[in-house]
Amino acid sequence: MRKSTFIKMFCLLGLFCLLTLPANADAPNLISNGNFDQIKDGQAVGWGFSSANPEIFKLSFPQEKDHGNVARMDVSSAVMSGYFNQNITLKPHTNYHFSALSQLDKGQILIYIHAGADKAKIDTRIYVKTLQGNPLVPWFWEKKWIEGSSGYPNPNGGLVRTFLAEPNVWEPVSIDFNSGDLTQVSISLGGYFDAGRYQFDDVSVTEIPAGN
Repeated sequence: MRKSTFIKMFCLLGLFCLLTLPANADAPNLISNGNFDQIKDGQAVGWGFSSANPEIFKLSFPQEKDHGNVARMDVSSAVMSGYFNQNITLKPHTNYHFSALSQLDKGQILIYIHAGADKAKIDTRIYVKTLQGNPLVPWFWEKKWIEGSSGYPNPNGGLVRTFLAEPNVWEPVSIDFNSGDLTQVSISLGGYFDAGRYQFDDVSVTEIPAGN
């Protein structure tokens, strides 16, 4: 093969690989310490926690095989919800993609993206429930019918999406949202008014390029 022909083929291959990369492959993660690997004084750097009844929550950041540190909460009562949380800065009127891994043994997880008030309010939510809590799946409904591909409108602003998970199995969850007039939102993930063990890892928020 002539040298010039080889160079042309190499360049064409490189161009093809570039064009086939995902549009948001290089989009930075706006979540700080989304993999919970940075732990200081027993707390995950960049994350806070909030609950009206913190005494029923035991927080820890154990190491799991193939995951490193994960965020875990053991909830002893269903009287109150509680959440790991972090504020992030966004561009207004921009589309974003949220994703994470979640795991529960029972109960119910709520992950929500929230901020603002009135017309500027956003309240986009992901609920994660166990398959055991839904007797219709898989005998009458398919799991994908409940989860859908995007979510349904939340009257309070944003979308709501539900995922069904096997107990003690990591479930990837995701949802898209638009920042509207807002330049900052809170990301909260935790147990929603139910006792159980809830875990989280690989939390990410990335900008969706215009036109996608």
